[in-house]
Amino acid sequence: MYKDDTGRSDGIYTKGSLFYTKRIFMGMKIGDQNGNWYEIGEIVNGSDVYKGELLQEGAHDYQFSFGQMQLKEMLLPNMYIIRADMQLAQSGFQLKATSSRDIVELNFTLGGSGSFTNNISGFHHRFTDRQHNILYAREFEGTAEYGTNGVHAHFEIHFNRDYFVKLFENSNPALEKFAGKVAAGQDSMAGIKSLTMTPEMHACIDKITNNPYTGMLRQMYVQSKCYDLLTLQAESINAAFGKSMPKTVLKNAYDKECIQYAQEYLLQHADAPPSLTQLATIAGTNTFKLKNGFKELYNNTVFGYLNEAKLKRSKDLLRAGIAIKEVASQLGYSSVQHFSTAFKKQYGFTPAQAR
Repeated sequence: MYKDDTGRSDGIYTKGSLFYTKRIFMGMKIGDQNGNWYEIGEIVNGSDVYKGELLQEGAHDYQFSFGQMQLKEMLLPNMYIIRADMQLAQSGFQLKATSSRDIVELNFTLGGSGSFTNNISGFHHRFTDRQHNILYAREFEGTAEYGTNGVHAHFEIHFNRDYFVKLFENSNPALEKFAGKVAAGQDSMAGIKSLTMTPEMHACIDKITNNPYTGMLRQMYVQSKCYDLLTLQAESINAAFGKSMPKTVLKNAYDKECIQYAQEYLLQHADAPPSLTQLATIAGTNTFKLKNGFKELYNNTVFGYLNEAKLKRSKDLLRAGIAIKEVASQLGYSSVQHFSTAFKKQYGFTPAQAR
């Protein structure tokens, strides 16, 4: 707990109000009406947040004078994932925020309701339980209000702006208009209004935050599900606002060759697979086209295809007498139980029965 580094103590706070500064995109300071400040988000504290290639994770519990927060966060190349659950002691409090980060946010309200206003641009957004949208703000300094007591739960994926724009270059007209506004630095929402989350979105979020994998396999799985979630949002926005989804993202022979090369490279490097971002670069395409083109060409996700290849190899290892625990570890599963469950789901019998 500490005073704001701006030295602000002008008594502007009202009862139940907060002030926080998003110093970086995955961290913020929260201060109460008494001038007490709390640090939120602890993975990275610097500017070079997207240059690494390894998944970083953190989970934190915070106690405030106005309530408490449970925070889970993941950092990946070009994206930051956060799940926040807040239990509040009073309703109607306010937040003031500033952020110099230039980000696109996949926004999901899992519980609670309220609104925020960006005082810089005048942009106003209301959020309601089980709704979603895609938001962009070049700068943010404003207020947020929560209308009810109880649990407020949010799930967000933040994309680097330039990366998000490149993601939709000549690949998907669904979000072209929105991406154009993002490229121009104009605050906007992909949907005219927020839409109701689908069961598939809820399931996808659960798979991102709870999955049995470790190492690079875990990173690839999380990345894959993030792009699945983005695709689900694009489909939802299309259905609501009248745009049709393209039948194919593979528009020419070169696009198809890129996906075929990605498939070959993936199999050749199954023991140490690249991330989706790396694989897209290696194959000469972008991540969105890789993910959707791979599904179109092979009727499977990149991760699903890799996982099937690994499980096929596991049968050979088991038959060669390798211990089940060792096989599970080699494949990147966090436990023998998770490996056994995946193996039986794929083949209809247990690893022990495969010997």
